[in-house]
Amino acid sequence: MAFPYSISKTYKIEFPETEQTPTHREFKQQLFSIFSCPETTEILGTEDGIDLTVGILGLKYPIKIEIPEQIGQTTQITYHIKFIQLLQFTIVALLVSAFIASFSFRSYLIFAVLATLFIYGGGQLMVRQFIRSKFERVFGHSNRGEGEFSKAQKEWINDPVRCPACGENIDENDPYCPSCGLKLKQNPHSIPLDVSKYSQKSFRYHFKENKPPQK
Repeated sequence: MAFPYSISKTYKIEFPETEQTPTHREFKQQLFSIFSCPETTEILGTEDGIDLTVGILGLKYPIKIEIPEQIGQTTQITYHIKFIQLLQFTIVALLVSAFIASFSFRSYLIFAVLATLFIYGGGQLMVRQFIRSKFERVFGHSNRGEGEFSKAQKEWINDPVRCPACGENIDENDPYCPSCGLKLKQNPHSIPLDVSKYSQKSFRYHFKENKPPQK
C-alpha cells in the first residue's frame, strides 16, 4: 500500500426546500468568495470547479474542489487535497533527527512512528479542518435543525440586516454576503447602491427599454 500523499473527501449540503438552489456558476462564485482569504495563495476557476493552493504553517497544499453540473436540494461537494510538501517535510525531519539524535535503533523507530503521526497526521487534520470550517461557516446553517442553532445564530437568521451564516452586516440589495460569500435572498427588482464594502468598484448595469404595445 502506497503512502497516502493525497486524500478525497465529500461535504454534503442540504438546501431548504423554501430556498432556491444556486446554478453551477453562482455556486462557483460563492466558493470563490469563501476561499478568498489570507490562507489562500492561489485560486483558479476550472470547468468543473475550482483549484486553489492553501498555505498553512509555511507549507502549501494544492486543493481541487469539484462542483456538480446540477445543484440540487441535496448536493455533495468532492474535494481532493495533496500533501506533497507535508510528506517531504516529514521525511526530512525524520532524516535530520536520525543524524543528530542519540537514540538506539529501537527507540528511533518508536520516535519515527510518533513523529510521523504527529507531523503528517496533524498537518492533514489542520487542512481538512480548514476546508470544513469554510463550508460550515456558509452552508452549515442549512444542514442543522432549528434546535442546533446558538442564540446568536437564531438572532442572525431573524435579522434582515445580518448574514444568517456569519452575522456580518448586510444590505437588502446585497446578492452575496461581503464577508463569507453566502448567497442572500433579495428583491429581483432592486439595484445595489452602496458599493463601499466591495473591493471591486466597477459595476455594469443593463437597462432594457419597454416598448409600448403596437395598436
